[in-house]
Amino acid sequence: MKKIRNNISLVSLHIPKTAGTSFRLVLKENVDPKHFAKLDIFPSGRIHTNDQYTIQRKFPENVRVIHGHFSYFMLCEYFELDPGTEFITWLRDPVQRVLSNYFFLKGVVADRLQEGPDENLFPRIGKTLLEFIACAENQNVMSKFLKGAQLHRFKFIGIQDHYAADLLDLKKMMSWSKGGSEVHNETNHKTLALDEDVLEEIRRVNVHDMALFQEAMELRNKRRNRP
Repeated sequence: MKKIRNNISLVSLHIPKTAGTSFRLVLKENVDPKHFAKLDIFPSGRIHTNDQYTIQRKFPENVRVIHGHFSYFMLCEYFELDPGTEFITWLRDPVQRVLSNYFFLKGVVADRLQEGPDENLFPRIGKTLLEFIACAENQNVMSKFLKGAQLHRFKFIGIQDHYAADLLDLKKMMSWSKGGSEVHNETNHKTLALDEDVLEEIRRVNVHDMALFQEAMELRNKRRNRP
């Protein structure tokens, strides 16, 4: 398969429920609009640029910075990237990411079904929290998005749990002056009291994400402790 030629120099890889929407807004404020594009690569191989199907897989020559939902592996599979291309991504405590994803999707379903506040249709159609956790598709999502990548080679890895501080670090690194530190599209589930057994089950079935997050935190500590 012939790879797509491009002039991409900076890649922002958006893993679901890791502050990617917030960071996209920061990117758009600091990058010339003609050099920025939202990119999505679907499991089928279909590619969208700025929410439009990339016809014949031609990519705009003027685009230097991309942001969107795609795995590291699929991007490298379809795009001819320069060895000097820089990568940025955000990670999150795996338990919090799973819970946020579940309640976000629950809200989407409720909205599409026009569910009333007391109807609680989502669990009744077969996706309780425990069923969601048990589904392989919902496990180790961060690791799947970063398969084949080496974290220590990324330009920057932010942690959503420390979003304001990490964004400030990145803005200094990139000499960016615009963009707030608030997190957009955040799902509120922090007040939910969950049994420790449920939390432990999330950790157990997301063991690869737990290890990945630990590595990212170690890299963050090294970055922040540099003189």
